[in-house]
This record gives sequence, C-alpha cells and structure tokens, in this order.
Amino acid sequence: MNYKGLLKCLALFCSLLPGLASAQQQPQRITGTVTDANNAPLPNVNIQIKHTDHGTKSDESGHYNLPVNPDDTLVFSYLGMQTFTVSVSAIQSPYHVRLEPADLDLDIVEVKVKRAPKSQNQLLKEYATNKNLIKTSWGILDKDGFSGTLTIIDGNQLINAGPDFLTSLQALVPNMRVVREAEGIFVFLQRFVNNFSSEDGVQISNPPALFDTDGTISENPPTYLVGSDIERVAILDRNSGIAKYGPRGAGGVIILNTKGQASLDEMDVDRSFDKKMLLDSLIASAARPENYLPFQSTYLQGLIPVRNRKKAWAIHEQQKKNHANHPYYYLDVCDYFLTRWNNTAETDLLKEEIVQRFSDRPEVIKALAYIQEKHGNYDLAVPLFESILANNTMPAQAYRDLANAYAEAADYKNAMTFYTHFGNASEALTGQAYDSSGEDNLITTELLNLLHLHGSELPEEAQLEGNTLEEGTRLVLEWNEPAVEFALDFINPYGSYDTWENAPSKDTDVPARYSSVQLFLDNDLQGKWVVNLNELHAGNDHPTYLKITIFYNYGQSKQSMEIKVFRLENTDRSLELFEFMQR
Repeated sequence: MNYKGLLKCLALFCSLLPGLASAQQQPQRITGTVTDANNAPLPNVNIQIKHTDHGTKSDESGHYNLPVNPDDTLVFSYLGMQTFTVSVSAIQSPYHVRLEPADLDLDIVEVKVKRAPKSQNQLLKEYATNKNLIKTSWGILDKDGFSGTLTIIDGNQLINAGPDFLTSLQALVPNMRVVREAEGIFVFLQRFVNNFSSEDGVQISNPPALFDTDGTISENPPTYLVGSDIERVAILDRNSGIAKYGPRGAGGVIILNTKGQASLDEMDVDRSFDKKMLLDSLIASAARPENYLPFQSTYLQGLIPVRNRKKAWAIHEQQKKNHANHPYYYLDVCDYFLTRWNNTAETDLLKEEIVQRFSDRPEVIKALAYIQEKHGNYDLAVPLFESILANNTMPAQAYRDLANAYAEAADYKNAMTFYTHFGNASEALTGQAYDSSGEDNLITTELLNLLHLHGSELPEEAQLEGNTLEEGTRLVLEWNEPAVEFALDFINPYGSYDTWENAPSKDTDVPARYSSVQLFLDNDLQGKWVVNLNELHAGNDHPTYLKITIFYNYGQSKQSMEIKVFRLENTDRSLELFEFMQR
C-alpha cells in the first residue's frame, strides 16, 4: 500500500546536548519530558525500544525514564499524535520531545475496483483449460483474482523419482525441505533454525506445511502419491496459508489436485466441488446442536420480571455489593438495561463504572464496546476502543478496531486516519511490515470499502493500488479474549458445511496480530445459512464475547450490516448461534 505524507513527524528538543562519545558502549538511562504542540505535558505516551517488548510510559507530568543501550532506537507514540522515532546514539539524557498532531495529507485517490469474482460453478467449468485454477477444501481458487501469494505448478513437471512425489516437487519449490525421520515425514517451505535436520544437514524449524489433497486436509503428506498421479500443485506461503486455513496454515499450505479426482469432476461439471463439505455434512446429520440461549444468572433472573426502571436500578445497587470486583456482572447488567430501556442515565453510569473499575482489563473494555455496538451506540464505542489502543494492547487489532468504530459512527475522516496510520507505522508498532494481502488483509478490505463508498466525503485523497475490493456477503468474526480456542460451522442452504477454527495455542511460534477474521460467502449459495459453535476453550473461567457482523451487499451502495454478540462459556457441546439469509 502506498501512502503519502502520513508520518511527517516533527519534534522540538528543549534540551539537546552534543552526541554521545563514540567510545561509550555501556548501558545507560534516558530521561526526559514529552509534551504536545502547546508544551502541555502528555501522560501515558508509549516509549518503546524498537523491535523489542521493552519500554515505558510517561507519567502524569509527561516525564519518562528508560534504561537503553547505545544501539537502541526509541519509538514515541500517542493516540492522535504523529509517531516519532530516534536513535539513542544521536541523543543524550535528558531528552525532551514535543509530539505534533497527526495530520491527514492524502494526495491522490485512485480506487481500483475490479470485476466481480467468478462463481464456483464457472471456475469448475474452466478448470480443465485454465491452469491458474486450483481446487481446495474451501472451493476453487483463481490465481488471477487471488490477493495473496499463490504459486501453481503443472503436474506434468513432476517426474516419478524417489520414494514419492515430494522428491520431484522439492526441485521445483525454492527453499522447500523434506525431513524424513522415524516419527514421520515433515515438509517445510522456509529455512529456519530448530531441532529438525534434513537430509542435506540444513536446520529447519516448525511449523511444517499443511496438505490439502482433493479437499482433504492433513498435516501429514500423502506419500502414497507419485509425480504421475498429480494433475496440479499449488503453494500458499505463510500469510496466505493463515488467511485461508487459520493458524494451521502458518507453515504454508501445499494443495494437491490428483488426476483421478479431475477425471471424476469432468463427468459432471455442473456440481460444485467441495469434497470436505460433503464429508462434514454426513457427520453433521447425526446430531442437531442445541440452540444458543442468552446467559441468565441468578442476579439477572431477579431483574428480568421488573417493569419499573428505577426499581430495577435499586435492585442493582443492592446486588452490586456482592459483585463489586466481577466485571461480567456489570457487563450483564449493562446489556440488560440497554436491551430493556435503551440509553438512559443508568446505562451511562454503568458504562462509566465499568471503565473506572476495569480500565486495566482490555478484554472487559472490548466486551463493553461490543455490547454498545450491538445496540447501535457506535459513538459510545469509539472512546472505549481509544482506551484499548492507548494501552498498546495488540496494536494491529487495536488500530483496526478504532478505525472501524469511527467508520461505524460515520466519522470517515478519522477512520481513514487510523487505517492509513497503521499501514505506515506497522513495522514500528509491531516489528512486522504491513502485508496488504496477507495478515493485514482485513484492514486492506475495510480501507478499500471506505474509499469506494465514502471517498467523496473525505477532505483529502489517498492512493491505494493493486488491491481488489471483494463484494457480496461478508462475515467479520471478533473475540475479546485473544487466546481463546473455538470452532464455528457455517452450514449453507444445501446442508453442506465448512468449519473455521481459531487455535492460537497450536502455533506458539507465530504471535497473534489480530483477534478477528473476515469470511466471504459464495454468492451462488443463496438462501438460509446457519452458524453453529462447535467448541470453545478460553484457558480460564471467564466468559468469551464473540461479535459477528454480517454485511449484506458489501462494497455496494446498498450495503447494510447486522451485529450479533454472544456471551459464551467454555464448552465441548455444539450450539446453534443464529441463522441468516443470503439473497
């Protein structure tokens, strides 16, 4: 993504001494004060040592104190201010910084909206002649319209050499390594250092590649195949693998289409290709899940029959004495009052009390923001997401959440500011460059949509090239507990279904940047869809708040959305969460 003029940071130094002597190599301590453009002290400014987890915050007087090494780089960041970066070798303590307001200087607007993607039936009919298509467990991917990194290899390039097809494939995929050990065969798509050793002595790390063979997903390579069995091979890199397969795809994905399956498909090109969905459907037919029921504890059961708002508030005042330190009590009561009486003085008091009592619990503040959004209070959700970002918790997710909240509140200028600011400052904030078609594709999609629908309402212009705005029915899943493990089933109008899984603990080598994901439905599958929860494990006894936003006609002038929020406990049971119609 190309942005211009978004990080023109200016800093005025009230006290700047000559540079450090070159001979100084010992650890040192930097102190100073951070102020705004009017020289007023700025509290809670994040001062972080770049590419590390070490840092501090300025106090109420704007003062900071941080141990550093001469080769460190400091990053000063604050909500609404331009991020400022400086090398320790160029400064000396005390070091005073003045942060300037973030400005929006977007020069050129150029939104490229490509043609609508082809349907699965159309792609299936073209498969035999279009070498840029690959069949997966999630449907057919088209390399020409794919936003990530997708490499497709014709099966004719594979030869029958070695014990299986991997020997031949290894010669065609740069950096691919095959580890054959007593415990099994592992395939890696990149070189890293770890305790695995390949046949040529190269050290390789986890995670290994995932395999998708004719719609069947496995962590073990199908070594029963030889080169002549394979019609087509596709390689997804790490970012594209995560985007399509979740955390299991963190080692990349190798997709195999065999010649036997291709011949079967050519006999009846009108049917959709999804072998995994058919298998899942047969299993699902054996048991229908229970319906999701909103949580009702004893304290809510005492409130529900009450018809008078003041009487309900009096009951709450008595009950909260026994639940003063339980944030989920306050969240439940706040949701109850909003549901029963909409926005009132009581709901304002509850919101303020939750923020005051539990400001150090970002998962609680985020749950409160979800509840406000569910009830259409988009303007009230904005300051809640601002406080989460100020605490520097999961900066990628926090920037996206705040930008999205501004967009929901129809403040498109601020939405653009925070989307684009993260695009420019991603590496400084997270240690990773912005990846528009990989892990950061959620932000890319929302920024494209913002420009497409509201570009004329923005005072300045932005340039965004080389990305496709996907249209149709879009689902965005968000959860307040980053480490929660859960699985959702999406059942289409024909009774087939697919499973999406969030399992962060299975891939500890890949830090989570987001606690959200977007899914686009096949536009051919019109009718009733059902969303079920398969299982949920949060690793603690706290409830998890799951927010699901359904966008209808996404990317079009008639776009609309519906927000659902679920309070979920740990469970191994299946629950039917909700139904919706795709038209």
